[in-house]
Amino acid sequence: MTNNPLGHDQDIHYKMSKKIAQLTKVVCMLNSRGEDSVDLLKETSKQHEDEIIKLKSSYELKLRDLELRLEEEKGFGNTIAFLEKSISEKELQIINMESKCSQLINEHHLKEDMLRVKHSEEIIKLQQTIAEHKEKYEKELKTIQCLAEQWKSHQCPNIEPILNEKLQLECEFQRLQEKCSSLETEVEDRIKVLTDSYECKIQEIIKNIKDEENRKENELLEINKKLLQDLKNQQYIYDQSIIRNNQEKNELSNFIKHNTEINLNNIWQSRLNQEREEFQMELSKLHKLNEEIKYNLENHIESSKLKYDKLNTEYINYQKETKLEYEKFHRKIIDLQLIEENLKKELIIKNDELMNLEKERNMKYLQLKKEYDECLEKIKITEAQLESKNENQLDKQNLILNSKYEDVQLKLKESRKLIKVLENKSQLLRKQLSSEKSNLIHLKENFTVKLRNLKGVFESFLLNIEQMKMNLSYVTILLKQEIKIKYENYYENLLNQKIIDLRKKLYNEIEQKINKVNSFNFIFT
Repeated sequence: MTNNPLGHDQDIHYKMSKKIAQLTKVVCMLNSRGEDSVDLLKETSKQHEDEIIKLKSSYELKLRDLELRLEEEKGFGNTIAFLEKSISEKELQIINMESKCSQLINEHHLKEDMLRVKHSEEIIKLQQTIAEHKEKYEKELKTIQCLAEQWKSHQCPNIEPILNEKLQLECEFQRLQEKCSSLETEVEDRIKVLTDSYECKIQEIIKNIKDEENRKENELLEINKKLLQDLKNQQYIYDQSIIRNNQEKNELSNFIKHNTEINLNNIWQSRLNQEREEFQMELSKLHKLNEEIKYNLENHIESSKLKYDKLNTEYINYQKETKLEYEKFHRKIIDLQLIEENLKKELIIKNDELMNLEKERNMKYLQLKKEYDECLEKIKITEAQLESKNENQLDKQNLILNSKYEDVQLKLKESRKLIKVLENKSQLLRKQLSSEKSNLIHLKENFTVKLRNLKGVFESFLLNIEQMKMNLSYVTILLKQEIKIKYENYYENLLNQKIIDLRKKLYNEIEQKINKVNSFNFIFT
């Protein structure tokens, strides 16, 4: 497509030079006579032949320059294709990194599920052990109630095996409490390890996001620099082409000055000025478009940075809130542990008091029994003595014995009252223990529910971060595509329009000159 108009231009210029030579011959023939005219014609013919040779050489050089330009444009096309391939490769690398991050997150979720299953199994085992111990304690309560009924009916069996069983049960209860405390510490340690691992992974993800954003910004800046360099190179080539065209026009104007009137020079100058103004306007438009594109890119980058800063601040605030809630839970757990320790101490003290009261009760019962036996022996002795003594002495001794018997009955009543009071205290203590155990279980359930809620919030936050990453990558791809399409279409249209306009102007001017030359030939003929 480029070689045909150039050949047509050469033919037109060759015909034009021929007609100008013919005109000069005619003028010389009219002005000179005889031998002088022949010599002048020869000289003019030689000059015209030299000019034609120069024109051919100049047009050959122009053809070579145009071929070099075509090769340069092909090189620019290859560089653009290479850049597009590199961009696609980098996008594939980004996609691979995102897939690796998703795999790591899935592995971490699987580990969490395994730990949850283990924790639930341990809790089920503890509940089973607690149920078994509750059944044992209920059996013991039944035995204690039977013992109390036996005390009421004055049937006192052996208490030592019951006390031994009670001590064994208390030891087992202490062991279970120690196991519960150890399991709670293990759960807290696991929770701490999980929270630390979550925080480390979040920090790694944030670092990766920052690195990717910085890398994308650098890539955008490099692309902008390359595009600006391409624009500068194309502008430089375009300026050189304009300079060459101006040089050609100046050469043609100088050639026409010698052969035509001065008015043509003024017309050419006016047209040149118009073309310069048009080129300057187009260049100013190009600069404005570049500035607008830069401004839009900077605004988009600033908006993305603001969004990232907002996300970072929200994440920092969320971390602070979670830390405060964790500290509150930890304080509550410490308070509960202190309450448990105090309750254990109180239980130990009350058990000691019960033991002491039971010992005192047994001692008093033995004393009363001894006194009762002694009284019976004394009564028997007195009965034997009464047979030998008088009736007055018998009355006195009966009064004394009756008074002692009444004292013994009063002491028995007091001991029964003490036993009832001790039984009531033991029942109250058992009720308090059961209520405190239920409160502890309720607190543990609340703590597990809050931990699950925190994990759900954390997972939603990670999903939001991934969505933001996807949106940023999608926006960058769209911007790159739009910038490429705009630059390619705009510069292709400009170059095509300018080349077409220049060709049209040259053809019109050459046709006008040919018409003028033909008119001159017609006049002379």
